[in-house]
Amino acid sequence: MSNKNNKLKDNLNLSMDLNAAGKFSEASIILENYLKEEPNDYIALVNLASNYRWLGKIDKSIEVLKKSIKIKPNGAAAYNNMGNILGQLGKLDEAEDAYKKALKIDKNIEYLHENLGGTLYKLGKFSESLSIYKASRNDNPAEELQCLLALEKYDHFWKKIDELSYMPSNIKVASISAYASEKLSIEDPYPFCRNPLENILVSKVNLFDQKTLNLLKEVLSNSDNSNIDSSYQSLLSKGEQTSGNFFELLNKDLGSLFYQFINKICSGYKNKFNTNKDKIINEWPSKSYLYGWFIKMRNQGSLDYHNHNDAWVSGSVYFQIPKNLGENQAAIKFTCNYENYPKINNKKLKEKIINVKTGDIVVFPSSLYHATVPFNSESRRICYAFDLKPYN
Repeated sequence: MSNKNNKLKDNLNLSMDLNAAGKFSEASIILENYLKEEPNDYIALVNLASNYRWLGKIDKSIEVLKKSIKIKPNGAAAYNNMGNILGQLGKLDEAEDAYKKALKIDKNIEYLHENLGGTLYKLGKFSESLSIYKASRNDNPAEELQCLLALEKYDHFWKKIDELSYMPSNIKVASISAYASEKLSIEDPYPFCRNPLENILVSKVNLFDQKTLNLLKEVLSNSDNSNIDSSYQSLLSKGEQTSGNFFELLNKDLGSLFYQFINKICSGYKNKFNTNKDKIINEWPSKSYLYGWFIKMRNQGSLDYHNHNDAWVSGSVYFQIPKNLGENQAAIKFTCNYENYPKINNKKLKEKIINVKTGDIVVFPSSLYHATVPFNSESRRICYAFDLKPYN
């Protein structure tokens, strides 16, 4: 192989490493240059389209995917990615068609069944969605439970919850079990965290510890680095979210200190709720790691309801909350409700609102749905969100 070909291959591998680290802008530049030399490289085109999507450049992503499909009409990965974009745009029928084309070509594309199953669910095709989830090579117990609820197969639903209770904790299962239990006014049988609204820790940064204040000031300064990408976040309105794991974007010493600071917060949560008999405490991960990102909102900014399915506990450190706000503005709110769950009945579920201030810390079970309330201020709402994730 020539030196030129070796260099091209090295650049392609580098772009994949940058992509995995959440450095989508850098990866995109390398791929764009690579494609000037190798314009018909299907994999590079699909990867570039994926990067554009994460950067919020939807039109460019679609354009590149269309080119990749012309080059390789039987390329399943391009159709799968196209389905992701169409679903993101709310074009569910077109997304379904794209996913089914991918499935017909290669049923082993990663998460293809999950993508198609989710789209079918949103289209109200619950039985077909259930069949697709069951056909996946991955386990999808929560998605299957969601379909069973939508089909009103409650006996099957609770039987499966009981079976799953003896298996390793699944955050998605914990969420839907809490939802169904509250809706149907029964005690939650799933033992991850049966009263999540009562297991929220609110504390504060020690404002008298100058070392901590200096650490947070330096971390915040680093977050404004123009070389740090913002990741596309469909739930975020009028704001930016850093991409990748922010701990890894800091220099080694600063990253280590900040990691220790957040890890101590998670340990404080465990100690606070050490009398809880559920798995969230009793089966606290023996091996875990932290993943974090900044969220910076402008005037009227907000983040819609969501949870963190691959974490154990989640939290936020509030670097800046505007002053003189109206009632509940910029607050974080929690519930077991989720708009994508089947509407079992008209019972309104409980909601807990926490009005946060600069220096506050909030930690909660990752199964719990949370959102933020819009605010009126020319000052930004800045927080650092983090997950404690178990090693698989």
